[in-house]
Amino acid sequence: MGEITLNPVPGEDFPKKSLPPHLARAQSFKKESKAALAKPSARSLSKEETRRGVTDELKTYKEKALKALQQSNERVTALTKENASLKDLNEGYKRDAEDARDEKEKAESSVSGLRSQISTLTSSLEASKAELEATLGKASRLEMEAEALREEVERAEGERRKAEEENVKLTNTVEAARTTAAIAEKETRGLEEKVKALETSLETARSSAPPPTPPPTGTTAATEAPTSSPPTNNSQTNQMTSEPLIYALSKASELSVATSEITRLSSLLADLSDDLTVSREDCSSLSQELTQAKMEIERASRMGGGDGDNVNVEYLKNVLLQYLTSQTVGEKRRLLPVLATVLSLTPAERIKAEKSLESNKGIRGVGEV
Repeated sequence: MGEITLNPVPGEDFPKKSLPPHLARAQSFKKESKAALAKPSARSLSKEETRRGVTDELKTYKEKALKALQQSNERVTALTKENASLKDLNEGYKRDAEDARDEKEKAESSVSGLRSQISTLTSSLEASKAELEATLGKASRLEMEAEALREEVERAEGERRKAEEENVKLTNTVEAARTTAAIAEKETRGLEEKVKALETSLETARSSAPPPTPPPTGTTAATEAPTSSPPTNNSQTNQMTSEPLIYALSKASELSVATSEITRLSSLLADLSDDLTVSREDCSSLSQELTQAKMEIERASRMGGGDGDNVNVEYLKNVLLQYLTSQTVGEKRRLLPVLATVLSLTPAERIKAEKSLESNKGIRGVGEV
């Protein structure tokens, strides 16, 4: 918007478009005055008075026109200043618009990055959700296994108690058998001493008895005579020695029965000892199974814990990831104790893992140190 400057020149008309109403009236009056001066006046006023009056009026109108022009110039100056301030304001608005456009581009770029990040986080969240569901399923399976192990432990505990009761019964039976065997052995020794005494008496009786007389030969009557003859000293001696012999035979029979009983009891004692050994081995095996079951229950409890174990699961995931991405056996060997602690591996499982790690040395990417 350009600045408008009015430079009035005496004797020239103002443009119709730019003159205010009072200037337009002055211009019209000037024209009428000129027209009136050009014609002969019918009035009584003189030409000088008329000219003076017109001059004064023109002077008045000129002053008014100059004053109006000054006001217009002042207004134009004010409008110019206002226009300059509006230009500055417009320039400020343009700069603000450019800054806003830059901020918008930056915001759009940031929104695009945030959308990409949200997409990545959504994918990671879905993967974490799937992993969490798998972990929960594994925890449920471990809980079921722990329940089965608890039942197995209870059953093993019942079998252990039953084995202990049977062991006590077997121990009592063995002690009774040992007592019976000791009594039988004592009686056997007594019977043996009696048999030896009887054998000594028999030998003494045989050595003190006279030799028998041979029977006569030739006739049947001579052969049968001794049987019907009255008793002699020899018959009396035989009768005296026959009673201890019968007693010795009966005692020998008792000794044979006692020996058989001792043999039977010894065999029973051997069988009971074998059963006791088997029972002790079963108790040892059940104790080992019980210890293994308790360790399994403890490991299942650690793996299937509550909210406090979510951190352990995350730590386990990180350790497993680091173990799987390790390129050398040394790094894997350093991480193996950590895995064994987190997974609550038994000594046998830990030894098995170490052997498996050593056996994989020949695989490329695993055994290169």
